[in-house]
Amino acid sequence: MPHGQPELTHGFSPPLTREVVEVGHDECTTCHELLGPHSGAATGARHTPWTGPLFARALNELSMGAS
Repeated sequence: MPHGQPELTHGFSPPLTREVVEVGHDECTTCHELLGPHSGAATGARHTPWTGPLFARALNELSMGAS
């Protein structure tokens, strides 16, 4: 790195939180496999309880004219 130039770094954002799973009771809606404690759906954004698929469905409905 040339003298006098700042070091360029890339900061990664922390992973999104996941929905709480009741181990031994909650299952995948697609394959019906029981979910582990770290297998809940990822939330759509930090500090919100809504999941990514819920955000996707809402955006899809908005694109079709829903309010």
